[in-house]
Amino acid sequence: MRVQSHGSGIRRRIAAGCQSARALAAVLVAVLALPFLCLGLATEARAHATLVSAEPADNEVLQTAPTRLTLRFSEPVKLMSLSLAAPTGETVALKGAEVDGTDVSVAVPANMAEGTHAIRYRIVSADSHPVGGSVLFSVGAPSGTPGRGDAPDWPVAALVFSSKLLLYLGLFVGIGGLAYGAAIQPFESAARRVVRVFLVLGLVAVPVALAAQGLDALGASIGAFFQPDSWAAGAETSFGRTLGIAAVSFLLGLAAAFLPGGRIGTVLAGLSFLGAGLSLAASGHASAAPPQWATRPAVFLHTLAIAFWVGSLLPLALAIQGGREEGRAALKRFSAAIPFVLLALVASGVLLGVVQVREPDALFDTAYGWVLVAKLGLVSLLLLLAAANRWSLTPAVAGGADRTVRERMVGLIGMELALVLLVLAVVAFWRFTPPPRALQEAARQPAVAYLVTGRLAAEVTLRPGRAGPVEASAALSTIDYVPIDPKGVTFVFTDPAGRVPPVRQAGVRSGNGLWQANAALPVPGRWQVWLEVGDNRVELEKVEGTIDVRP
Repeated sequence: MRVQSHGSGIRRRIAAGCQSARALAAVLVAVLALPFLCLGLATEARAHATLVSAEPADNEVLQTAPTRLTLRFSEPVKLMSLSLAAPTGETVALKGAEVDGTDVSVAVPANMAEGTHAIRYRIVSADSHPVGGSVLFSVGAPSGTPGRGDAPDWPVAALVFSSKLLLYLGLFVGIGGLAYGAAIQPFESAARRVVRVFLVLGLVAVPVALAAQGLDALGASIGAFFQPDSWAAGAETSFGRTLGIAAVSFLLGLAAAFLPGGRIGTVLAGLSFLGAGLSLAASGHASAAPPQWATRPAVFLHTLAIAFWVGSLLPLALAIQGGREEGRAALKRFSAAIPFVLLALVASGVLLGVVQVREPDALFDTAYGWVLVAKLGLVSLLLLLAAANRWSLTPAVAGGADRTVRERMVGLIGMELALVLLVLAVVAFWRFTPPPRALQEAARQPAVAYLVTGRLAAEVTLRPGRAGPVEASAALSTIDYVPIDPKGVTFVFTDPAGRVPPVRQAGVRSGNGLWQANAALPVPGRWQVWLEVGDNRVELEKVEGTIDVRP
């Protein structure tokens, strides 16, 4: 009977091992497929800072070549590269660009050929994420286009994704494991080895993530991985601060993991744990969102809560599996601490979610929202598993239950770890998606035009500066900047392409020299705009020009 029982136990363990291996394989396949699936969904909206206007405008046809190019973005940017592609396909780098907050301006080469040209740019937005794009314009007449060059570089995108995932694993499993060892129970040898492995993985991920950031910022291919410019470009972004803090945290963590214990090891583990929170609070969507006095501390707290929870899972499972009194004591201490950790996790997560999403519709109208929905679904499953462990199995295991109950709890913890891997993969994809907050702010950016005709000048503003219903306003003055107060002003908008009839709307006085009108401009592009101004000296005078309306 003993032999049969022993054989049955072996078969059960083999079956359980095979099932776990199949589950882990499924999780790994999902993780590896996720960046390619999600990047495909988000290809059209990878921007974080958004191009608001350009001079020349996108698809504009000019009779003569411009002398200067100007790009205006929705937020201050750092220029990484700027080039001009000729109709022949030849591309030249544009040097000497001037960056003034949201505006990038550069002189263009003389003797530009007739045909269609492409301005290609790479900038880094305030949240450290690179943005690439292009603007097409034609001199004389359109020709075969040189191509926008906006397609994502899949090898670089995969490197960015995988390095960020490894960084998360190092921060949450490695450094979070140190927090368990300092706050819950000193490590057993097996748990210490596991923590060391994840700390090393995180440290290795730092230079890889730095180079990947630089490649993405410059729009370079994977072949430029070892070039100094790629590493320097990554370090120049705010993500470089995150990686610098993370590297120090991993080194402190490794020192703590190799010490035999004691006060010095505990202090080093604590500093490493705090560094993990500071690293993710130093850059990223959430940290860059206003008000930063609330969002940066929320990211810090959210990171520490995740690290403690996730980092405790493996060491706790190993402690429980042994069935010793130390494992039961560790389970009791963890169960007493985790409700407060989850409260901090949920509270900070709700704050950050509200700041980034703002409107419930954005959960299903944006790629960022879908990622958040996926994350919330996976985290809900995690919480259900944690609740099952706490309310069903914890009392029994803490009271000295037999091996079957302990193995059941260890199995549930293994499922939690698999879900954690998926959650971290989903979170890593946020690197490629603009938050709804940024999209909404970009959509509200106005379009502005300065019109001068004869003795009059006007500054015309459209809010928002995109196709659809707009509020038009005009500040009128003489060319010597003396405000005028005419009897009436009429706004007239004409689409040069003739796609829609002219839009004509009488203005309403809103202040000294200020007039407003509501209009509907249904299509994007460069519109002709003029103001019909009537005053006491001239029956009717026009001031005219053009204004760019975004999609």
